[in-house]
This record gives sequence, structure tokens and C-alpha cells, in this order.
Amino acid sequence: MLTSKNLLGVIALSTVIGLMSYLTSLCARRQNNNFSAMNSSFVSSVWCNYGQSGEKICRFQNLCYNSRFQDFQFILTDESVVSGVQNVSEWMNIDMSTVLEHNAFKLKLSILSDTNKFKRLVYHKLPTFILHRFKPDNIMHVIHDDLIPLYTTMEAISDGTVPFNQKFGLAFSDNYSTTALDEWYQNFSAAPLIRLMSTNETVCFSNAYIGLHRTTVWFRYGFKQVQGPYYNNNFNSQVIRNFVNFNLEIRRETFHSDCKMNSKQIKIIVLSRSQTRRILNMEFLVKAIKKACTKIYPNNKFDIVQIDISIHSINFILCQIRQAKLIVGMHGAAMILSIFLPSLSGIVELFPFGINPENVSFLKSLLEQHQQYPLYYEPWINIERENSVAGMNTNPLLGGISHLPQHEQNTIKGLTQVPAVKCCHDPTYLYYMYHDTFLSDSIFEVIHKCLRKTQINTFDKNVLLSKLVFPASPAFLMCVVKENILSVDWGELSNAQENVGLWFQITVQFGEHVKNFNIYDSASTMFATHIDNYAEATEVWLQAFNNKNIGGIIKHTRCLSVTE
Repeated sequence: MLTSKNLLGVIALSTVIGLMSYLTSLCARRQNNNFSAMNSSFVSSVWCNYGQSGEKICRFQNLCYNSRFQDFQFILTDESVVSGVQNVSEWMNIDMSTVLEHNAFKLKLSILSDTNKFKRLVYHKLPTFILHRFKPDNIMHVIHDDLIPLYTTMEAISDGTVPFNQKFGLAFSDNYSTTALDEWYQNFSAAPLIRLMSTNETVCFSNAYIGLHRTTVWFRYGFKQVQGPYYNNNFNSQVIRNFVNFNLEIRRETFHSDCKMNSKQIKIIVLSRSQTRRILNMEFLVKAIKKACTKIYPNNKFDIVQIDISIHSINFILCQIRQAKLIVGMHGAAMILSIFLPSLSGIVELFPFGINPENVSFLKSLLEQHQQYPLYYEPWINIERENSVAGMNTNPLLGGISHLPQHEQNTIKGLTQVPAVKCCHDPTYLYYMYHDTFLSDSIFEVIHKCLRKTQINTFDKNVLLSKLVFPASPAFLMCVVKENILSVDWGELSNAQENVGLWFQITVQFGEHVKNFNIYDSASTMFATHIDNYAEATEVWLQAFNNKNIGGIIKHTRCLSVTE
């Protein structure tokens, strides 16, 4: 029988066990989440620099997110370091996204004095990039807006000793919950993803990075100007190829063993859509592909694989794309995955009636604006209204126009081409964009043309070298003056082979006189001239130029006077 004394003992023991369990869990929480109390020496600092496209890239020390106010808090004291932020306007103009011309992605910052103390907080010691995402449920926006810029920025600040996906964490200040595309973000983070708006605590970061390089942004979404290509002079397509290789390397161990290119089999990927903007005669498309393949590759077998991004796993999709010679698909977010094609592969992008690829295609913008990206692109546009079928969805955001006055509906239906529009809910644009399509016979010629291109490598090598190379300084420069004869000798350039059409400019200063001499023989390494007004302080400068008249590094020397 359980006596009162025994009962008290059991209760006491249970209490002790419960307390120990609580303390153990608290310690674990402190260890795992770096749970900490605010101390009096907690101050914030910031260092901001500008990227090539004018964007701010900032590193914050001791930056906190307050879930109650849904803003970031900066403890500003006399001990703070503030570099690269000159005034209040600059505090309010730090972007958390690469999306152009939209003020919803500005850092919401609150400046606090050291008298504002947090009672308790979660403190993350892992350096963390904080993003405010535009559309993390859309694969095109995930890759273009977030991940390629994130890759570029991480690579720029990393020392290369540790893969940066093992060095940094990733946090989001937007209110999106978990999506099917989270694994793309997780591949860039050494810790679980942090959703700041889902927390009920104050979250602080010992080192937080806000702002991403925009050098890889190539498309604008029409927030101030109409949507379309963004011409970025700082764009380097090699960064995208590096991004592709980085993602493939991360996934390499999870690919199946058969995920290898078969040189004897031509693989064609058809990206299909099951809900909107559908291809209504898919069998016709498959026959056109088979016909084109047979004509271009008569001695090869070919495999046509239909892929739906809403059904198939990303590993399966990327594995198939890495083996493909061609992708055919209706314009849509999934077409961004074409960047994972092997070099010299082809893309045929399909467009509904009335839709102009010049205005809407991020792929056309990428591959034609930056022509050294090694993929071949061909658009197919439905020019026959009878082959266009309005979508069944009456939702205005999916192309429905029944809510509009009849005269507006008639005007929209009478158009043959949709003009370039601003974001985001233009009814004319949405009406035609969400039409389903019957493909016509012309699709064969487009596919055939694209496949034919893949057989010939038309991409120039060393384009970046020819664009950026300039002559180096000569190995040496000597000048001797003897009996009013000035003789100049110089050594070869370390990069003479990389510079076509070298010529040299020699500037001679003797006393108050200055003369320039041009030598157009690229093999020359000496020059002599008579000078009448020799001065003791005769000096010579030599500069090499290439055939683009790009001048190199100037070499300087003082002349030595020699007498008999």
C-alpha cells in the first residue's frame, strides 16, 4: 500500500527528475540555439560597401530581429563602428533583395540606444545571410533573384578554405512558410533555415550579411519600367556556369548511378504543364521532335522524356537535363532549369498567341544579351488565333476577364499582340499568357533549326580575355644619351602573346622640351633619335598599346649620359 510518506517521496523524486529534465533541455537549448542573456557591453556595428551595380552590401555585428515589432534593431553607442552609411537616408536604403525598383525589400531598421536592453534573446554565432524573398515558391525567382546573387556574394567574401555552404547560415525576413523549393536554399546554409517572422523571440546575429551582388541580374519585373530584359554591363555569364556546377556537385551523391551522358543516345526533354498554359496536342509535339531528331541524327537512338516540375523530384529533373541535347517547353518558371543543360545544347521556348518573347522571356534575355552563354535558343510563337484556347480558370490572376465590362473584354479579345506591361495584374497580359495552345506544323522547323545549331560550336573562346586584356609593363627600360643620340632599350612584355598588334609610345622629356615617338613594329625592343637640346635630367616613359588602342602600364626611367 502506498503511504502518505511514500507518496511524498515519489512526488519529491518526480519533482527532482522533472527539474533535471528541464535543466538538461535548457542547457541543450542554450547549446543548440546559443540562447543568451543581453549584457551591458552589447553594441552593434556595420560595414557597408557598394557593389559594381550600385547595390549596398553590408556586414552587421550584433544585429537583432524583434518579432514583436517585426523589425531589425541596431544598438548604437559611442562604441559602435558605422562605415559606409553616412546619413539617415542611407540607413533606410539598404536592400534585402536583388529585385529591381521595388521598395518592399528595404531593410526595416530601428536604431536603439544602449539603454534599450533585451531581457533574453536567441544569439546566433554562425555568420548568416538575411534575405527578404520575392517569390520563393517560384523556381525562376528563387534562382534569378536569390540563389545566383547569393552564390556570387558568398563566393566574393569567402577565403576559399571552407566551402561557403559550410560556413554561413541563411535567414529570411519574409512571411513565406515552408515551400517545396526550400531544399534549394538549404544547400547554401550550414544550419537549418531561419524564418524570422515565425519566431516569438528576439533573434540576434553576431555577424549578419544583408545585401547581395546584382551583377548577375538580367531581368526586371516591371515595377517602375515595363518588364523585360535588364541590360547589365557588369554581367559575367561564367558566374552562372559556376553556380550550376556548385549545385550539381552538392547533389552529385544523391544522383542515381545512371545519371550520365550517353553519347549514343540523344535525349530530349519536354517540360509540360498540367494546369495552365498547356500544350493541347502533346502527341503532335513528340512526333515533330522524333522527325527532327531522325533528320539530324539518323544513326542515333533518341529518348524523349516528359517532365512536370510539380510532379517529379528536382534530382530526377536535373539528372535528366544534364543528359539532354534539347529542352522544349512552354514559357514558364520551370524553363529556368535550362541553365543546367550541358554546354552546346539547345532550348526551344514556346509562347501563347499574342505574347512577345522580347518582353517576357528571361531565357531569351539571358542567352541573347549575353551571347557567350554556351546554349542555343530558339523561340516558337503561336501566330494563329484559332490555335489559342482561353483557359478555363475565371480567376483574374490566371487570365479570367469575365469581371471586366463587356467593351473591355471585346478590346482585349481583339488584340493580336500584347504590348510590354508593368507588373503585375494587367488583364490583357494575363488573359493571353494563360491561354492553352495547339502547336502547328511550324514547330518542326524551329526544333530542327535548334538541333542543327547544336552540331556546330559557334561560341568564341577567350571572349573575356579579349575584352579585358591590356599590355603589361616591359621587363626593363634603359635609356642612354651619347653625343646627342638618345637610345632606348626595353624588354619583352610578359603578356605579349595575349595582345594583338602591339605598338609602343615613347615620351622623352629633356629640359622643358617633351617629344612623343610611336613605334609600330611589335617586335621592336629599341629606339634611337637625335636630340639637339640635351639636358642632364632627361627622362623617358614607355607605354605599350594593343590593336584596340588599349594602353598598358607605363614604365619610366632616367637617362644615363655617356661621354667618350
